[in-house]
Amino acid sequence: RGGDEIIIYLQPIGGGWYYFKYVKGTMMTVGSDLIFNEIIKKNYDKVSNDDYKLRPASMSDRNKFVRAMKKQIEN
Repeated sequence: RGGDEIIIYLQPIGGGWYYFKYVKGTMMTVGSDLIFNEIIKKNYDKVSNDDYKLRPASMSDRNKFVRAMKKQIEN
């Protein structure tokens, strides 16, 4: 009922991270890079259309995902 969902979490060795979640034609993203986040916030409407939407993700979504992954690794 909810459709397909994909989450990509990138954390390079050099530090930082990027979180992407795609569901129902909407890509939500947030990163540790403040400039990246500002670009998304200021420009998401320019790349969005009827078929695809780009939106800033919330830090709580990212944190919830990371906690769930850490819990799976520990078990």
